[in-house]
Amino acid sequence: MYNITSSIFGPDVNIQYYGRGLSALNDGFPSGFWDTGWYTLDEIDNRQLSTSLYTLPEKSTMRIQYQRTLEKMMNESKRCKAAPQPRKFCPDRVVPWISLGAGYKPSDNLTQGYPYVIPWDYEMYYSWELGRDIINGSNPHTSYYKWAKDVAMYPSAFDERSPQIGSGGLTTMLLHFIAYCRGAAGINELPHA
Repeated sequence: MYNITSSIFGPDVNIQYYGRGLSALNDGFPSGFWDTGWYTLDEIDNRQLSTSLYTLPEKSTMRIQYQRTLEKMMNESKRCKAAPQPRKFCPDRVVPWISLGAGYKPSDNLTQGYPYVIPWDYEMYYSWELGRDIINGSNPHTSYYKWAKDVAMYPSAFDERSPQIGSGGLTTMLLHFIAYCRGAAGINELPHA
């Protein structure tokens, strides 16, 4: 499907696929990571890998997952450049898929683990901080994000599963998106409902 879609739209269209090269923390595997097998990394359009950043309050978890996926991207890029193939681009980015005001929330019920929750109103600072970190890839502490040349937001900030707060039309997810944008723009103020 990936190759067919890419061949129809052509090389100038940036097609985003979730989890291409994703390496996620998971205690169920001896390595401590679950690696997706959905893609071979030999697809026609090989410009990017992606990873999910769905646990904003757990910055270290997201950093480790992003850095491990970035390591895969670097290795794939070296392999690609050593043996170039026609109709293939060597990867040069890792696209973070970001959940703002939603995500995998630790459950109070120990048997449920981390269910995906919409909305999840964690501290807005985390959304602001991620916007700042991704845009400011020159910071030595977050320089790995310089490879995040694109981002994908899931779900949308306008997702109707996030109920309105008051009468102004704002939702938890929209407020977290505004916080993310303010962090990216260098605005040192969190939004208020």
